[in-house]
Order: sequence, then structure tokens, then C-alpha cells
Amino acid sequence: MRVSRLLVVALLGALCAGAHAQRLKVHSVAYIATNSPVSALSGPDPAVPVARAFVHRLRDLGYVDGRNLRLEMRSLEGDWGRTEQVVAELMQRGIDVLLLPTSALVPRVRKVAPEVPIVMLVGSNVMQTGLVQSLGRPGGNITGLAVDVDTEIEAKRLEMLLELAPGAKRVAFVSSAAELASIYGQRVQATARRLGVALLHAESATAGYAGAFAFLARERPQALLVAHGAASYAFRREIGELARASEIPSSCAHAETVAHGCLMSYGASLAHVFVRAADYVDKILKGARAGELPIEQPTVFELAVNLGTARAIGLEVPSSILLRADRVFD
Repeated sequence: MRVSRLLVVALLGALCAGAHAQRLKVHSVAYIATNSPVSALSGPDPAVPVARAFVHRLRDLGYVDGRNLRLEMRSLEGDWGRTEQVVAELMQRGIDVLLLPTSALVPRVRKVAPEVPIVMLVGSNVMQTGLVQSLGRPGGNITGLAVDVDTEIEAKRLEMLLELAPGAKRVAFVSSAAELASIYGQRVQATARRLGVALLHAESATAGYAGAFAFLARERPQALLVAHGAASYAFRREIGELARASEIPSSCAHAETVAHGCLMSYGASLAHVFVRAADYVDKILKGARAGELPIEQPTVFELAVNLGTARAIGLEVPSSILLRADRVFD
């Protein structure tokens, strides 16, 4: 009799477990990187810091890849012309939410997937792109998180760079042609004119920054400023190492680049932005309409300094910078 009761309990437990498994919904979330290799984006602890922050936050919210989540990591590997192909492949697999590292990819994505909810990273000039109706209510199937508060942040970076190199009169701006022509590039140029600094354009390419730094080796500016953006983050190790090897004061857009050798950086914490992106994905998966979620402004900013690089180039970091630094690398 006892054996029979135990058998009944076991059968009921198995039936309940099976029913629970059938009820467990598996959500599908995709992220399309612009340059980073898929191998660096994948797994429970991705090598790319922002991807790691995103995955860990999803886990904290209860989403486990392979259990109730199917996380599709993809990369354009520098070729934005592949966007439509990558999105089409994802749509065949079924996607609930798509995360994009830049709003510049949205028009390409919409050609293939006009209705999939999108969480995108944007600049403060997002209203000029025509992608959203307003910051408070983007409309349609799009929402996002800003990586800066206004165009003045680039001007501030140039001013802080000149605090480190007060005698610099020739400063290189390392950016793509599009970044130079953007509202951020225009702000940098205007600030350089106001400060009496000659700005040299060291043009970067989607394949990397070696050409831009070769230009610097020929022109020998007295300082360099690297434009912020998806590409500069993807090539953070290359930029950091080249900046240190250049032996001139450098300002980069991300603290992760300072960790690899750039002298300093100032800007929104991208890791925190990607944590908030996971929060937005969670809200959409729970029924929120993307277009009704406001474009969120960044709240965590970081000033990072690499003292090892400063020593290597014979530069003393002013106390005015060190006292404000949030992260110091050595």
C-alpha cells in the first residue's frame, strides 16, 4: 500500500512538472553588434563588457538562456550592408525584441522587420533623425536609451584633454567622415576654434583604426581625441594600444578603452546603459509597447584615467582631473 502511494505521488509530480514545462514560455531576444565577433558576445559571461552587463541583468531579472530565453547574438563584423540579411535570418527564427547598439541601423532593420519591437542606443540628436515622435513617447515599435545628454559632452572632452595637455595647439580628431560631419563633430570643431586649437582630421574606417593612427604618426599632433560611437567601442583594445604607443595625450569615449591604454575618457557608463536596456527588454516581454517607453537619458557618467599611460608619456595628471576620476587604471 505504501509503495502504491509513493508511486501515485511520483506520477503526480511528473505530471505537474510536465505541465509546468509546457507553460514555461521561451522568449527570444536578439542583439546585433556592429563589429565585435560573435564569439566575444556569446555565453553566460561574454567577453565584451556591455554584452556581459546585458546578459547578467537579464539573468537577474529571471531570464536564463536555454531555459526561458533564447538569446540570439549576431555581428555585422564591420559590414553594415549585411544588416538586412542578418535580420531576415533572425526573423525566420522568431524574435520578440531586438536590441541595436546604434539608431543608424534602424532604417535597414525596418526594411526587413517593420514591426519587431526595437530597443536602440541613441545620441542626444535622436529627434533630428526622424525615428521618434518625441523623447517621452517615441511612437511606433521603437524605444531607446541615450548614451549622452547633449552635444556639449564632446566639447567637454576636448576641454578636459587640454587640461592634461595645456600647451597643445594641434589636436587630432580621430573619427569617420560621417562622425566628423555629425552634430557631435561640428561641436568639436566649434570648440577647437573657440579654444584656438587647430583640429586635424584623422579618418578612421569600418575595418579599424590603424590608418588613422598612421596619419597621426606622420602629422605628429600634440594630442588626440577619439570620437565616441559603436565602432570606437568595438575597436577599444586597438585604439587603446595605438593611443598609448602614439606617446601623445589622448582622450577616448569609453572607460573600457582607457583600460587598454588610452590616457583618459569621459562619458556615460555604457555598462549601465546596457543594464537599463535589459530592463526595457523585460518590460516589452511583459507586455509594454516599445513606442510608449520614453527615451531614457543616461544617469551614470564616468571619468577614467590611465596613470600607467601618463607615466609612459612623461605626463603628470593634474589633481583637478584625479580628484574627479571615477576609475583609475595603472
